[in-house]
Amino acid sequence: MFETVKRLLSYFLGRSSQGAARPPASAPNQPLTSDEMPIPPGRPIERTVERQVIPGTRLSIMVTQSAYSGPDGSLDRVRDVRGVMAGCSHLVTSYEQLGGRSIFCQTEAAELVSAGATDLAALEAMTLFCVSCMSECALCRRTICRRHALQWQDDVGAVAYLCPTCREAADRARFFQKLMRAITFPFVNNPDQEHK
Repeated sequence: MFETVKRLLSYFLGRSSQGAARPPASAPNQPLTSDEMPIPPGRPIERTVERQVIPGTRLSIMVTQSAYSGPDGSLDRVRDVRGVMAGCSHLVTSYEQLGGRSIFCQTEAAELVSAGATDLAALEAMTLFCVSCMSECALCRRTICRRHALQWQDDVGAVAYLCPTCREAADRARFFQKLMRAITFPFVNNPDQEHK
C-alpha cells in the first residue's frame, strides 16, 4: 500500500522518490497489474465531502473537494460549494457567513405552513439571514434580520433600530407620555405665565 502511494506521488510529481523506482514495463501481450496501471487523465483521484448542518434546520452547506489527474499528468483540484439562499436573498456558503435565524421570520414561516405551503426547506431558508444583514435591537439586544430591524427616533432625535416587539412597546410608551403631558399641561406651573 505504501509503495503504491509512493509510486503515485512520483508519477504525478514527475520525479522519483527515494527507494521507489517505477515498475518495469510489462511485455506487450501481458495485461497490466493494478500497481502498474497509470490513472487516465480526467479521472477523479480523491474526493472529500464536508457537510455543515445549520442548527435547528434540515438545511446544510455541502463542500466537495476533488482531485483529478489532468491530461498532461498534472494534479487539478476542484472545489464545489453548495450553499443556502437565505431569507435576506444572499447566498450563504459557509457557517461563518450565517448571521442567525430570525424569530419574526419564523413566525411568518409558521403562518405560511398553516396556510398550506409545502416546501419546508424553502420556508426554513426564509428564516435565515447572513452576517451582512444582521442587526441588533437597541433595547433587548436580540439579533434580528435587516427586514425586521425597524428604525425608531426618540424625542432628542437619536435614531435606533428596534425589533418589532420593542418598537411597539416604545411607540406605546411615547403615546402615553404625550397623553400624560396633554392631561397635566393645564395644571403644571408655566414659567412664562408667572412673569406676566
